[in-house]
Amino acid sequence: MVLHPEGIKKTNLIFRKITSPFRYLPTYLIIGGQKCGTASLFYNLGAHPQIKNSI
Repeated sequence: MVLHPEGIKKTNLIFRKITSPFRYLPTYLIIGGQKCGTASLFYNLGAHPQIKNSI
């Protein structure tokens, strides 16, 4: 079975439109350089019961 790129794109678009109401939008964004503690902040915020980390 050979999948064509156009078919994959169309299937992906349909899937994204169907599942879009069920996805969470971010309410905050962590931006930072290397070695400045952003990963630590990410994991510590994720430990809070009312905050869900991204995948």
